[in-house]
Amino acid sequence: MYEQQVAWYLNVGTILAVETLVAIVLMTITIERTRKRSIRSTLELAFLNHHVNNALTQIGMSSNVTDVAKHDRYLQEAISRISEALYRTGHQSDLATLSLDVDLGGKEMNRGREERESRWARGA
Repeated sequence: MYEQQVAWYLNVGTILAVETLVAIVLMTITIERTRKRSIRSTLELAFLNHHVNNALTQIGMSSNVTDVAKHDRYLQEAISRISEALYRTGHQSDLATLSLDVDLGGKEMNRGREERESRWARGA
C-alpha cells in the first residue's frame, strides 16, 4: 500500500497530473501551429486574390486601348505583377510583405522584380 512512505494513490495522482500537463502543452503547441498556418494561408490567398485580380482586370481593360504601345505596356505590367505576386507568396517568410497595404499600385512589386533581374543578369 505504501512505496517509500508515500501512499499509492498519491503516486498515481502525481503521474496523472504530470501526464495531463504534458498533454495540454502538446495540444497547445499543435493548436498554435495550426492557427499560424491558417493565418498564413489566409494572408497568402488575400494577397494573391488582390494582385492577380487587379492584374487580370488590367488585362481585360487593356483590350479597349487603341494605342499598341500602351496596350503592350499594360499587358507587360499586368503579367509582371502576377509573376511578382506569385514569387512573393512562394519565397517570403515575413507576413508583413504580404500585406495589401504595402503596394496597392504594384510599383514596388515591379521594382523588386527589376532589381532581382538585374542582379541575376550581373551574376550570369
